[in-house]
Amino acid sequence: MNFARKMTFAIALFVGAMAVSAQNFVLEGKVKGNVEGASVVLQKYDSNDVSTFDSTVVKNGEFTFRSDVREPGNYQLVIDTNKPGTEMPDFQKMWATRIYLENTPMTFAIDLTDMQKGIEPDRIKATITGSATQDIFQKYLDLTDALSFQIDSLEGAVDEAVDLQQRVAIAKQSQKLKAELRQKVNQFIQDNKGSLVAVDLVTEALMDLPCPYTEAQVDEMLGWLTADWNGKTSYINLQKQADFAKQTAVGKPFIDGVFVDKMGKKVRLSSLIKKGEYTMLEFWASWCHPCRQEIPHLKKVHERYKDFNIISISIDEREADWKKAMNKEGMTWTQLRNPESFGGVVADKYGITAIPACIILDKEGNFYKTNMRGADLDAFLYDYYKR
Repeated sequence: MNFARKMTFAIALFVGAMAVSAQNFVLEGKVKGNVEGASVVLQKYDSNDVSTFDSTVVKNGEFTFRSDVREPGNYQLVIDTNKPGTEMPDFQKMWATRIYLENTPMTFAIDLTDMQKGIEPDRIKATITGSATQDIFQKYLDLTDALSFQIDSLEGAVDEAVDLQQRVAIAKQSQKLKAELRQKVNQFIQDNKGSLVAVDLVTEALMDLPCPYTEAQVDEMLGWLTADWNGKTSYINLQKQADFAKQTAVGKPFIDGVFVDKMGKKVRLSSLIKKGEYTMLEFWASWCHPCRQEIPHLKKVHERYKDFNIISISIDEREADWKKAMNKEGMTWTQLRNPESFGGVVADKYGITAIPACIILDKEGNFYKTNMRGADLDAFLYDYYKR
């Protein structure tokens, strides 16, 4: 998923509890389409959890939220047009957006008619007024939307490409656009450093673990916000996130750990890192469908580049599930398992809380690149091996 879309669904910080005073917050919403009775949910996020702030239903094409919000806060609004009580909801019938609420009258308007005709929900835009912070966020969306769409289109094209050189060319084009997008976002943060949106954008960047930035780059991003936010709770939380991200920053030595091999023996990761060669650490699990989808490509990579050191680390809790999946998939490269699942070094040091997750170590055993999979991995190896 691209950066802008991730921003829509993954909220970095929630600032604000219910206030006992201050003017009332009101959000008046209008929704077009076959949406009568659809649920509307406001969710709030902190660094560890998500909870429902308030909920209502669409009646006669309208909905209203009334509450008190102490200061501008970062929420998510979800409109679910599935029938109430649906056990397995159709996500194509759900629309969501990030929204900044303030203690001011706000309006919301959207037409979901096209979503009900099969258009991807995240291509349908709402009009939100009344919040100065939301206005700044809308400027961010306007700035990044076109590039994000191009990146999405390239990801679709690479999935259809069979020829290796074609995949590599598309991947490089996508990487160039992602770098351009990152530059735009960085400049936007600096231009709006006094806004909560800027804090959330930096937090979002540093929550992408393992860290794709150098330690100096992490410090630079913090520096953009210091004058306006130093001492405030949101900045203190951001500093903690930055310190954690630095553990896997590009250029830092890999973090050793003890895992178990297929024979049940304890193995130190350091014993498998080959100096003078690149190493790929791939975290996965038998129950993870996206992980299993990656394996056929990894098999092709292993067959093409026999001396490329791949180490797969499963976070399966059950040894039997791990071994069954390995045998079924025919994974012939180095296989390890973390008996603590997402615990231990995997989460505490590497910061991995979702899989698949990929890290490439350089020839000295330092963190080098993250999330290099699919065509991106093809491009990296094609440039290195020249074939």
